[in-house]
Amino acid sequence: MIVPWCSQLEVLSNPSLGCFVTHCGWNSSLESMVYGVPVVAFPQLTDQCTNAKMIEDMWKTGVRVEPNEEGVVVGEELKRCLDLVFLDELGGGCSLA
Repeated sequence: MIVPWCSQLEVLSNPSLGCFVTHCGWNSSLESMVYGVPVVAFPQLTDQCTNAKMIEDMWKTGVRVEPNEEGVVVGEELKRCLDLVFLDELGGGCSLA
């Protein structure tokens, strides 16, 4: 289903949600932890890069995408990150539930 707007909190609280691909704004980062949703961190600018580092390295609640040498995150990289979250190859660190 595609809708023009929805409540992010309602989406994150849905038990069928397996992963949250986020730009890593502070509110989104905290909300994902509150609802126990693992993250694929896709920061764009400012504090988002710091938040993504905390998500991956400190809180161990997700994994960061890595841009290629041209600064672009390609589809294979996103797939790699999704596989890490869904296949739980981070040693159990991606699951908050």
